[in-house]
Amino acid sequence: MQELDRLLNPNKRFLEYQDYLIDLISSSYHKSFKDLIATRIKDAFYFFDSTPDVTYQFIKEFNPNIKNLIKYYLLNKDYEKKKSSYQYLGKKYYCDYLKGFLDLSASCFRKNIDIILGLNFEVFSKEYNKMLLSSNISRKVKEIIEEERDNYISTFKSIGIEPITDENVIQDCLNMKEKLNYIYKACIIKDSLYGKSVMKKIEKLNIDSNILLYYIVGSIAFMENNTEARVKNVKTNQGKQKCILSFPVVEKYFFKCLDLDYTLLHELIHICEAEQDSDFSIFMTNENYHYFNEFRTDEKAIRLLSKLRQDNIYIFNQDNDSISTESDYNKFIPLIEPLLDAYRELIDYCAVTNEISPLYKTLGKENFDNYCKSLNDIYNEMEYMFKFLNEDDDINISSDYSYLQIDKMKDYSKRKTLK
Repeated sequence: MQELDRLLNPNKRFLEYQDYLIDLISSSYHKSFKDLIATRIKDAFYFFDSTPDVTYQFIKEFNPNIKNLIKYYLLNKDYEKKKSSYQYLGKKYYCDYLKGFLDLSASCFRKNIDIILGLNFEVFSKEYNKMLLSSNISRKVKEIIEEERDNYISTFKSIGIEPITDENVIQDCLNMKEKLNYIYKACIIKDSLYGKSVMKKIEKLNIDSNILLYYIVGSIAFMENNTEARVKNVKTNQGKQKCILSFPVVEKYFFKCLDLDYTLLHELIHICEAEQDSDFSIFMTNENYHYFNEFRTDEKAIRLLSKLRQDNIYIFNQDNDSISTESDYNKFIPLIEPLLDAYRELIDYCAVTNEISPLYKTLGKENFDNYCKSLNDIYNEMEYMFKFLNEDDDINISSDYSYLQIDKMKDYSKRKTLK
């Protein structure tokens, strides 16, 4: 299918529309920022590749070009072989760790290995303990956590093992699992043809090899799930910051996540607002402002996507795709719209220049901090609820407190003298 070539040659496709995208995105900011936005978009590094297993399946199903089939068949064969080998070693090391962690004999561990590997140690982690103590987490979620803890303890007792519930000991186990997962992925990158090709592409950025490997494993070649895209600011050996966008377009399309152009716009907005002379970005590096920034970025991306479609432009999507702009952040946009409607130009100015003082001066630092904290609390509660509750459960987003904080900021900005 000719139309899907755009997904197999994403860098070429992106470059064809780069100038259009610069004009589109810069139109949503003050005209004085156009050159800066153009520079930031052009200076960023774009990694649109997907892992060879997914790419090979995609070609077989949608675009059975013999040349591509042979190329990705060989890449995938090598990738799957290396992945299988390191998965086996990773599981072996983790089992050896758990055997010592649980103080079990080899025979007892072998007998109950499937049960032990299925244990959810996370239910007694620091994060879950905080959730149970938090006033922002619903009673229903807490009841589910308590039920999962009961199951965890019962499972231990069923195989004659004393349950481990100390959060510090649990954290050690979770850290070890994460470390082994990183090592497993790092070995694939170092040893597979796919990994070596990724390293070769990104080595030209002149980044320290250890830092490079860390970012490739965690943020570029392997995403946490098939639907993610991510912008990272990485320091080069010359001390400069380089924005890297990782966006596996084939994976997203193959797994029916058809919000490709919308996601591209969202991530390009992050690039436009990332300070590239330092690792500082007022909304991206301040944890308290994180969700406020994601919500406003989504709101801007949705508006820009509408203009994109008005111009009948389809970059990675096709015009017959059943496109959705539904994300984890969309449903929270109403919580920030009144603020954006009143102070959009100010907020955009602060985001692009990374100067926060004009925003503090107009809205009040304490007011803005409290408002962003309320957004964080609401989002975290909803995230936990989505994690634990069924899709059919009625989940309501409480907006009263956020709107109250916006009113406070508006009142603050109306005082006669801004000092």
